[in-house]
Amino acid sequence: MNENLNRSSPLENLVIGIVVALMAAVWFILLGSQIYFYEPRPVTKEEIMAMGHLDNNHTELVSKIRTDLKIPEEMEIKIFIGPYFHIFGYAVHMFFVDHPEHLIFIGENFYNKMDVDERVAVVSHELGHLTNKPDPPGWIPDEIFIQHQIEADTYATKYVEPEALIRVLNKTVPLFDKEFPEYKRRIENLKNIQAERNRR
Repeated sequence: MNENLNRSSPLENLVIGIVVALMAAVWFILLGSQIYFYEPRPVTKEEIMAMGHLDNNHTELVSKIRTDLKIPEEMEIKIFIGPYFHIFGYAVHMFFVDHPEHLIFIGENFYNKMDVDERVAVVSHELGHLTNKPDPPGWIPDEIFIQHQIEADTYATKYVEPEALIRVLNKTVPLFDKEFPEYKRRIENLKNIQAERNRR
């Protein structure tokens, strides 16, 4: 059999890439706009909070992290569970300067699929971003973004076993391929932490 029959030309690969990019753009415009914009304006913090409900199942964990990271008592830390996937992905930590507070938003479908340890992993990971160095102005390079994720994962292992974080990452795989650099490097870091613990 002629092997060339199974190979795509550079032009074909370029066309396929353009089609995939256009499909992704349409997906984000049509699906993302349902929650990003109710009207021709951004959704406010208050509207985002009102979309979900306050989660009080991790007060002890939050208290430990507050003490460890020396977060002032007057600075609120709140966790919201709601239909946030199309805004943020699975989970996000946000800090608001106008009324200093740390808010964590977790997609409700994702939250309901996690066990207790996996939920601890997500919360401690998101607050673990407080250990990151400030981002440079402008667009954050991929290398810095990935390093921030690894640092947050590493911090989270103070409160949960690395295996729980690995399970969480594996549940997010539909969002990106297992060959994605962020996924591979985070998994490698967590496996190294687990291996080090096993040697003790």
